[in-house]
Amino acid sequence: MFHGWWIVLTVFTVQLCMVGFMSYGYGLLLVPVEAEFQCGMERMNAGAIAMSLMGMILPLAVGQLVDRWSVRGLMLIGVAALVAGLVALSLATDWLVWAIVMAVLIAAAMTLLGPIVGQAAVARWFTAARGRALGIAALGTSVGGILMANLFAVGFESIGWRSSLRVMALGVAVVGFPLLVFLFRDHPRDLGLRPDGASGPVAVDSATPLQLVPARTFLRQVPFWAVSISLAIFLGIYNVMLHNVPMFAHEQGADANARSMMMVIICVSGIVGKLAFGWLADSLPLRLGLWIAIGLTATSLAIMTTEPELPLLWASVAVMGLAAGGILPVWGALMAQLFGVANFGRAMGLQAPLIALGAASALWVAGRLHDRTGGFVFPFQIFIVLLGFSALVLLLLRVPARAERAIATA
Repeated sequence: MFHGWWIVLTVFTVQLCMVGFMSYGYGLLLVPVEAEFQCGMERMNAGAIAMSLMGMILPLAVGQLVDRWSVRGLMLIGVAALVAGLVALSLATDWLVWAIVMAVLIAAAMTLLGPIVGQAAVARWFTAARGRALGIAALGTSVGGILMANLFAVGFESIGWRSSLRVMALGVAVVGFPLLVFLFRDHPRDLGLRPDGASGPVAVDSATPLQLVPARTFLRQVPFWAVSISLAIFLGIYNVMLHNVPMFAHEQGADANARSMMMVIICVSGIVGKLAFGWLADSLPLRLGLWIAIGLTATSLAIMTTEPELPLLWASVAVMGLAAGGILPVWGALMAQLFGVANFGRAMGLQAPLIALGAASALWVAGRLHDRTGGFVFPFQIFIVLLGFSALVLLLLRVPARAERAIATA
């Protein structure tokens, strides 16, 4: 078997742990934690906001390191930060301690185990099948969400939320470290291989320092800003939905089992979305994939503004899951096509501050308006309008047929 698929498996696993926890498990966790701390959603969202603000700084450095240092080393540090962060969260005594842990340890883990590092690693190992490989690696987030929903549903009732976090920390350590130490390699050339397992002599590939370009090259380009602004709006809103939809369902009368089932539905539909959009990334215009994901998210929000009964709420989150499935493989394939795998990490790192600002702003708006109006309907309505703007910004995006070669020689 081509060793690149072991890289996909490793990225799949670490994202199962990190992104699965933050994207799908975290929203479920907020319900019992807020009930214990008695601090309101605005303060509980402060932890995620703090993490997002750190996400404006950390990716700038990490993006540089992805292209110049060891991806395996970065991911090992990320696993250590996640393990320490989960244990620290389990010991938190109030919302302020919670926010500090999120801002330091969980933010570091999210950056080091998230899309910037993981997708860069996969992109190096594949060319023709890049979209499919990125889609399969991204499945880890959905599978992780299924595991988190079940772990937390059982754990909260049997051992409590604090012990559930400690069990997860142990699992991350036992699985993550061996995969990275024994199976992961930074480049195909480290094993004398070519991307996609192609035969022939190992040539100087697109990951060599000879094709690194200055940051100002990205910042002068309209496609960079079009993708960054659109994703900042889309991902910020999607982040709010994942974190706050369990609370929204709780306020609609859904019990703990119903909320856990809701997150499982998001994850299962996300698997379908990742496979479908991974294929689209190799076959159809990538801008179309982004438009579809934005449209699905807006549709889900529109259903939620009607404050639906549980069956329709489940249907709306299934639509949301399809959008989640689409964004990771399309985003990764688009960045590789626009900027080249040699510059992948730095390009995504430069995007990160804007995306983090979008996430922090959306979380603040949702938490503040929820506590002022007593519900999520009004912020959801605002988000639908913003998603429309996000789609319009993509009209500025042009992807040349040979974008990678063009930027490498800019």
